[in-house]
This record gives sequence, C-alpha cells and structure tokens, in this order.
Amino acid sequence: MREENFPTNNLFALMDPLERHTFWTDTSLYNTEGRKMQAQQIAENLRAALGKGPASAPAAQAAQAAQAALEATRSEIGPNGKIDTAK
Repeated sequence: MREENFPTNNLFALMDPLERHTFWTDTSLYNTEGRKMQAQQIAENLRAALGKGPASAPAAQAAQAAQAALEATRSEIGPNGKIDTAK
C-alpha cells in the first residue's frame, strides 16, 4: 500500500491501546461504543481521502439515524452464535 501511495485506515492502532473490558464484548467483537469510535475514524478518513471537510449537520444527523436503525435491528444472538450481553 505504501509503494502505491494508497491510504490505509489503521483501526487496530485505534482500538488496541484501549481497555478490553470497556470496548470489547468478547475477544474479537467490539461493543457499541467501540464501533462508534471506529465509525468516526472511518468517516474522517473517507472525508480526508475525498478532500472533504467535516460532515455537515444533515449528514451527521443521517449517520446518527442510520446508527439508530442498525441498533434497533440487532439480534440477541451475535455473529459468533453467542448471546449478546451488550444490550
């Protein structure tokens, strides 16, 4: 990626120094707060790559609405087949 000057988004560097019991639901899945932190970094990196500034108020509201809709559809069984205790 470096040779091709391709931007990367190091989510591991963002999450690794954080307290495991605060931001993880198990050994590999993040809780809601952890996912929000990752989403924020992803959005910032995308805006930077596109040459855009911070999100406008309507875009930020749309992102919040999308997050709320996603949370409303969460299952009590997570992708690893275990009961999700983060709810």
